[in-house]
Amino acid sequence: MTQRSRAGRHLILAVSLAVFAVGCADQGDEEGAPPLGDVPTITRSADIPALPSEGLRLTKEQYVTLMRANRIAVNQCMAQFGFGAYSLVEGGDDPAYIEEVYPKRSRLFGVVDEDEAATRGYQPPPTTGSGKTKTGLKDPSAAEQAVFDGTNAGKVVGGKKVPAGGCVKQADDALFAGGNSKDDVLSRNEFVPLEEKVRADERLRDAFGKWSACMKESGYSYEKPMDAGNDKKWGRGGTPSAAETATARADVACKKKTNVVGVWWAVKAAYEKQKIDAEAEHFASVRRTREAVIRNTARIVAHGR
Repeated sequence: MTQRSRAGRHLILAVSLAVFAVGCADQGDEEGAPPLGDVPTITRSADIPALPSEGLRLTKEQYVTLMRANRIAVNQCMAQFGFGAYSLVEGGDDPAYIEEVYPKRSRLFGVVDEDEAATRGYQPPPTTGSGKTKTGLKDPSAAEQAVFDGTNAGKVVGGKKVPAGGCVKQADDALFAGGNSKDDVLSRNEFVPLEEKVRADERLRDAFGKWSACMKESGYSYEKPMDAGNDKKWGRGGTPSAAETATARADVACKKKTNVVGVWWAVKAAYEKQKIDAEAEHFASVRRTREAVIRNTARIVAHGR
């Protein structure tokens, strides 16, 4: 790995990958199945409402703004040490990367749309980006890298003392000023442990049973919708076979007939709401930090400071 790739990776780890890394701390275990709210009728992906957890995160557009503001803030800091013509910041707003961070809601429930089932079966959607950064810039020198990540903190470079944490830390301070924790606004994984409870919920198991019975009427034997999508016969990344698209189309038809996606969504939403209510103080902090980041990044992108 080159110095430049390490620098870019450092930034992704410092800002972007926190999206996946948060949630190890136990905020408490809410006991008991929560009451189910309204169950929406979902016959296509466009019908899927936002889950409660989505209101605690940055939107896809706000996340892209955060990545751009981070680039500006880091570059401004580097310029103070004589490296203004050079960018160490890259990759966080590449379309392919964004698609991984912000997948479509329908991916939570498998294939939902008839046209997708007929054309792609269970194959993953194509990406719109390269998944790579193509800046054409040279690898950073040791001096640039040291200012970027603060390994020479306290030393004078270009007539100015390098701050603790380097330009990465200085950019974070600007981006997250007024918030409580960077982890707050970038969190996502803290809702992942709920999935075990969701899939064990009797109301969802009953819905899965109805879907399974419907599939059997069409000649398919799967216990859960996930089993159909994860069938090893399909492989990944290739052109779907006629058998795969036929199975996916039957899957979608049974999802419509039983409204299993509507029940699935309602159960997920109920457990998320239960967690948010039980940890009200924590999630109030998340909301405050989110609003601070939205203000800070909009200002930095618009005015450069």
